Amino acid sequence: IIGDYKLNIINSQALKFYQNEIDIPTISLELNRKEIKNMLKRNKGNVQGIIYGKTELMISEYCPIGSTFGEKSSCNDCNLACTRDEFTLIDRMNVKFRVMTDIFCRSYILNPHPLNLIEEKDDLKSLGINSFRVE
Repeated sequence: IIGDYKLNIINSQALKFYQNEIDIPTISLELNRKEIKNMLKRNKGNVQGIIYGKTELMISEYCPIGSTFGEKSSCNDCNLACTRDEFTLIDRMNVKFRVMTDIFCRSYILNPHPLNLIEEKDDLKSLGINSFRVE
């Protein structure tokens, strides 16, 4: 079992707790190198880090796609318009944010700029991360 970064593992206590329950915990994306080093200095288990991918900025129970294009309302079920096309939100700076959905009509707003730590993989490995994931 691999635990996702959404477990918010930000310190050695959280890491130890999850290592008792899952095979490979994934550390939080919010950590800097100093925090990673401090957290992993006595670690003996597997630890995963994400080195590439467009991360989620927001998860919402509200589905703008279903409400706008899917005819979803308190009286009508959604017509699943989100499954027929790709959708984006555009902010005031004209930045496009991809919107993904799931079968429960939750919306996932993705960062338009991918996290890219591929060139830093060896450095992260030296800090104690021994498993890497590309989203």
